[in-house]
Amino acid sequence: MFEVTLTTAERVKITVNPYPAGSRLDGPVIATPEDGATFGAKVEQVDDNTIILDAGNVAGDVIYDLKADVDLGPGVETITEQVVLHCNNPKAQQLGLAIGEILPKGTSSTVSPVPTQPYTGLADASTKPAPVEPK
Repeated sequence: MFEVTLTTAERVKITVNPYPAGSRLDGPVIATPEDGATFGAKVEQVDDNTIILDAGNVAGDVIYDLKADVDLGPGVETITEQVVLHCNNPKAQQLGLAIGEILPKGTSSTVSPVPTQPYTGLADASTKPAPVEPK
């Protein structure tokens, strides 16, 4: 038995390579969901050796029976394996942060800071800008 964990937004490709070396499939591998997998489980045949399993849109486990005639000589030699898909609902992978403007301390987070005129250092009070209070 093979087990795969995925989400309802994913599916998995399974390739069958008969063992021992020199054996080959005599026809396509056949995958069938076991009884009770009535919530959209699907099988897509890619070629004789490859299938794509889709557990459907409902979280839970789906057991697939895989069968194939493996040619080791004359006659039919059917070999069966099972694949269990543990299917979960998708979850967020990141927070998706957006970095905003840099604010001076003491300012409101809803008001943009008001720019001030630079102080020139002149002694004349008439040329010194008035302090700006945050709103």
